[in-house]
Amino acid sequence: MSLKVTGAKTEYFVGEKFSKEGMVVTAVKSDGSEEVVDDYRVSPSKALKLDDKSVTVIYEDIEFNLPITVRAIGVTGLELDVTSIELQVNGKKQITATVSPENATEKGCKYTSKNTAIATVNNAGLVSAVAVGETEITVETIGLGSDGKAISKTVKVSVKSTATTGLEIDVDDITLKKGETKQIGVTVLPTNASNKKVIFTSSNPSVASVSDTGLVTAKAVGEATITVATDAKDEHGVAFTKGFKVTVIDDSVKFAVAFRNTDGTLIQGYKADEVTVGEIPAFNASAPRKAADANGVYVFRGFDKEIVPYVASTEEITYTAVYQTRQYTVNEMSLKQVGDKLIYEVVGSSASDQTKFELRNMIKGGNWTTETLKLDEPMSYKEDGSWVLRANLLDEGNAFIKNNLGTPYIGKFRVEGTDKDEDLKALIRNDAKRYRHTADGEVIEINTLPDDWDGVTDYDSLSEEFKNAIPAPTWDGLNISYQETTVVANGIEYKLYANGDTWNCVSLIANKEGAIDATVTPKSADVELIDNKPYYVVNGEFTGEYTIDQYQKAYGINLQHHGNIGWSDWDYVLGDKTNKFDFDKTLSSFDTTTHQFTAKFLMDPELFSGAVDGVFLVHSVLNGAELDNMKITAGNNGPFIAGGHQYEILKNNDTWTICCLKVSAVA
Repeated sequence: MSLKVTGAKTEYFVGEKFSKEGMVVTAVKSDGSEEVVDDYRVSPSKALKLDDKSVTVIYEDIEFNLPITVRAIGVTGLELDVTSIELQVNGKKQITATVSPENATEKGCKYTSKNTAIATVNNAGLVSAVAVGETEITVETIGLGSDGKAISKTVKVSVKSTATTGLEIDVDDITLKKGETKQIGVTVLPTNASNKKVIFTSSNPSVASVSDTGLVTAKAVGEATITVATDAKDEHGVAFTKGFKVTVIDDSVKFAVAFRNTDGTLIQGYKADEVTVGEIPAFNASAPRKAADANGVYVFRGFDKEIVPYVASTEEITYTAVYQTRQYTVNEMSLKQVGDKLIYEVVGSSASDQTKFELRNMIKGGNWTTETLKLDEPMSYKEDGSWVLRANLLDEGNAFIKNNLGTPYIGKFRVEGTDKDEDLKALIRNDAKRYRHTADGEVIEINTLPDDWDGVTDYDSLSEEFKNAIPAPTWDGLNISYQETTVVANGIEYKLYANGDTWNCVSLIANKEGAIDATVTPKSADVELIDNKPYYVVNGEFTGEYTIDQYQKAYGINLQHHGNIGWSDWDYVLGDKTNKFDFDKTLSSFDTTTHQFTAKFLMDPELFSGAVDGVFLVHSVLNGAELDNMKITAGNNGPFIAGGHQYEILKNNDTWTICCLKVSAVA
C-alpha cells in the first residue's frame, strides 16, 4: 500500500503550523483500489522552521514525504527608544531597538560607532562614553526587508565631562608616633568623575606634613588637621573637602595593647597603666576603613586573632585589622506591574569595572536549584555609573518561577566571568545570630545559641570550626532598599519580601491567588459512578482550619497523558500542571475535627473524546503547585461505563507505581 496526497498547502512562513485544510490523503492499495482516509497524522505538527523541507504524512505504517517551502519573515520596521544621547565621560546608556513585525525571523541588530574615540557601543547596544565630543551610533537590522535591504537608524551621542559630587577618605582621626607615616586613601565621587585631582594641606606642617599624594609624616609632638579638597568645584564654585586630626606622640611611648591597621598605623592603643591584667581590652574606636581600589570595596571584618584577657608582657600585644573585598553593592529591589509585564528590578553599583551581571534565583530548600532569570532588556547603566537589571516574570523564559509555586526563591547575583553566586542580602544581622570570622575574613555562623549568650554559655556544644574562629565586632549589612510587595498577574500572586532565615535575603515567592497555608495528603483514590456521571475520588488528610470554599480554590488534581501508552507527548489534560480540576463541593467533605477529607472530581467525558485505552497519571495540586505524584492506594470500584467511555482505577506498572485513571472508548 502507498499514499497519495493532493490539494495540500506547500508554502509557509517561519512559525506557521502545517495546515491540513484542503488536503486529501488517499491510500492506494496493492490491487490498485483507492480509499480517502482521514485518520492520518503529520510530522512535524509544531511550528515550522526555516530548515524544514518536508512534512511527513503517516497512515498506519505508511509514510509520505510532502515537499514544502518555508520562507523567512522579513523586517518591516525599526524603532529606537532614543534619537539622541547625552553622557558624561565614562557614562553608559543602553539603546533599545524594536524590530517589527513581532514574528520577524531575524529580530537582531548590529551597532557601530562613527568615532570610537568619543563613544563605543557593544553588540547589545550599550553605549560607553570615552572622551568629550560628539559622534553617531548606527543601528542596523540583521534581517532584511522585502527589498532585500536592511533598515538602519542613527542616534546622536554628545559626551561631556563628568562633574564631581564629593569625596571620601579612608581615615578618621589618627595617632602617629614621631617619625611614622600614613598614606591617605581618597575616592573622588562619582568614581567616573572627569577631574579626580585632590589637594592636601596641613594646618601645622611642623607637627604633621602631607605630600601631594597624601602621605602624612609625623614630625613633632602635637596636633594638626589635614584637609583634603577636590580640585573640581560645585555649582557655587566651592570645593568638596574632608578633614581629620593627626595626633603625634613621642616615639618613646610604648603600648601594652594596640589595635592597628594593615599598614601598622595605630587605630586605638592602651599604655601599660591603662589596662589591667585579666581584663579584655575593649575595642571601642570607630571601625577602621580601607580605600576602595581596583580590587573593589573593602569591608572591616574584625582583627586577626581573638581579643583575649591582657597578660603582662614586655612586647606590644598587637591586633591587626582584617578586611574583606566586596565587589558590588545592590541598592534597590522592586516588583511592579508595567503594562502587561511584571518587572523584577535590581539597581546597584560596582566597585570595580565590571561590564555585566546575571540576575539569578535559587529555590530555597529541596534541591536548591539556581536558575538565571531572562532579562527583559539588556543591562543598562545610568549616568552616575549605577546599573539596572530588569526581568519580566511573566516571560515564558522565566516560567520556572510559576512552575514552582509555593517555593520561595532567594535572590542571587553573579558577576560575568565568575562561577560564584552572591546572596542579595537585605537586612542588618539579627543580634541573636552569632558569627565569627577567620583571619582572612571568611564568616562562620551559628544560630542555635540563646539571645543572652556571652561567648561562654554552651560553648562546649559548639563546632570546633566556630570555637577556633575569631569574634567579629561588626557585620556589614547591604541594606538593600526594597518594599514588601504583592502583585497578582494571570491568577498568580507574586510577592517580594525579606526571607526570615539566617541569610535575611530578599526573596520572591509565587502562589496561586487564594493560596492557603495548609498541607493536603492523599491516601487513596478510586472511581465512582454518581447519577451516571464518572467521578475520580481522593481520600486523605489535611491541615489548617479553612472553609471548604478555600480548600476548593487551593486544592485539586491534574491529569497527564501517560506517554508509554501511545500518546506522542506527555501533555497535561488542562495544558499546564499548575491548573487543576476542582472537586464538587456538594459531594465532597472536609472534616475540620478529624482533618479527614473526601474530594470528588467530575471527569468530563468531552475531555477524553479522543482517548482509546488512555491512561492518565494523576497529580495532586495545592495552591497551583504540583505536589508529589500520587503514589497512593488504588481502590477497587469499577470499571463502569458513562458517556460512551469506560472508567477504571489501576496501579501503573512502571517504576513510579502511581495511582492512575484509565479511560477507554466504548463502541
